[in-house]
Amino acid sequence: MEKIAYPIFRGKVVHGSKIGTSIGFPTANIESVDNNIPKEGVYVVQTTVWDSVYYGIMSIGNRPTFGINTQTIEVHLLDFSGDLYQQTLIIKPISYIRENKKFDNPDLLKQQLQKDKMFCINAIYY
Repeated sequence: MEKIAYPIFRGKVVHGSKIGTSIGFPTANIESVDNNIPKEGVYVVQTTVWDSVYYGIMSIGNRPTFGINTQTIEVHLLDFSGDLYQQTLIIKPISYIRENKKFDNPDLLKQQLQKDKMFCINAIYY
């Protein structure tokens, strides 16, 4: 696992297109972030909201599997359910998992997200 000191940044949760929810990985879509975000890719992150800390997976980049070419920042939090809209998250990238890539269909993306989730769990608990 790559250990680099990534910049900590903050952003407000806004409504997205609900693609993550449709494949079983709901995400907090981040807007109004600081300028010091890391490079595009998928990361293990530590996120703080309401003075509580959660871990999860963050994607920075476009969504090539769905033909969307607009850059987004999306965070899937482990062990969280609730409404984060309009909340400000403090996001601390812990490790880089992989680059963004296009999958042939949403099911293959979902399979990769399951692997990313397991990588995240192993990174934070072991």
